[in-house]
Amino acid sequence: MPVDLSSEEAVVERISRAIKGEVEKSCDLKASISLTPREVYGILSGAQVAVAMTFSEEARLSPKAREALRTLEVKPLFSICPTCLKMVGKKFEATIQLRDFDDKELERIKLLVNKLIVEKSGGSHNVQTGAVWEEVDGGVDIKLPSIDLARKIASVIKKNFKVQSKESFKDSGWDRSRGKPFRKLTILLRSRNA
Repeated sequence: MPVDLSSEEAVVERISRAIKGEVEKSCDLKASISLTPREVYGILSGAQVAVAMTFSEEARLSPKAREALRTLEVKPLFSICPTCLKMVGKKFEATIQLRDFDDKELERIKLLVNKLIVEKSGGSHNVQTGAVWEEVDGGVDIKLPSIDLARKIASVIKKNFKVQSKESFKDSGWDRSRGKPFRKLTILLRSRNA
């Protein structure tokens, strides 16, 4: 689960929710957890931390829930999400080429793209990590890690601006595991206002 590091409260809440979710999934009991910022710092540092949790089980015959306090050893396994991994490795699946747009329109498009990336990723990415903007002669290229995201962005741009659109695919290597070529999508969006 990506962790929002913008504030101490957000970090504590996200880590608590992640641990609670994993525990409830594995043992079919309701769990409650209260982490301190110090415990969260230890978890984020990769240390194994003892966390106190309260488990509750609703008895079928009794209206009261049984509760038990247990200590659980928590040690995180860090990984990089697939989107971030593609961005770090510069493995873009799609490029949107914006041509003949003025600066005001490009700023509006940038806001739309950023909003879509944040919505699609559940708030874990922004335009800096989800898309690369390159200024080229005659416009801007947006490189994206996902063909689906590129098509969604292109459709939103088409709804909000008068554009001419053209899609093309290009092979870019061979995927041995699937026995197919890697394909990259290019979507050209040319403003009709020019």
